[in-house]
Amino acid sequence: MQESSNKVTSKVSSLLSSLLSSLLSSLLSSLLSSLLSSLLSSLLSSLLSRPVVQPVIQPVVQPVVQPVVQTVSQMVVVQNLPKCVPGQMLCPYCHTNVVTKIEYKIGPYTWLVCGLLGVFLCWPCCFIPFCVNDCKDVEHSCPSCSGIIHVHRRM
Repeated sequence: MQESSNKVTSKVSSLLSSLLSSLLSSLLSSLLSSLLSSLLSSLLSSLLSRPVVQPVIQPVVQPVVQPVVQTVSQMVVVQNLPKCVPGQMLCPYCHTNVVTKIEYKIGPYTWLVCGLLGVFLCWPCCFIPFCVNDCKDVEHSCPSCSGIIHVHRRM
């Protein structure tokens, strides 16, 4: 009788351990796949959103000897806000055309990824988002006057 209850107990414990290990592996694989897909999508969006530099048409100076009427066409350039890479912008503080200086800052998205990793039993890995720049906010500033031009928030 004692032997049969030991066999049942060992079978139940082995069944529970295999069920728990399969549940944990499925949770980890789904969490890692979602994390990888979000990192890949943010990387692709940063590569595809680089600002386009458009040429500025400048008038040609003619000698005064010949009176020439020349029309000047002006092009209005709309500035796309930079995201993850330095971009060329007009600084609203010092009014110079600069390539922004970027700095990565910890933001809400970093804390969210940390919390999700901690909740889903990956607490040793929950500090990884603080080391990955794709999880942080990007602060663009002017290299001449150090004024903050734009902050790209991940969330």
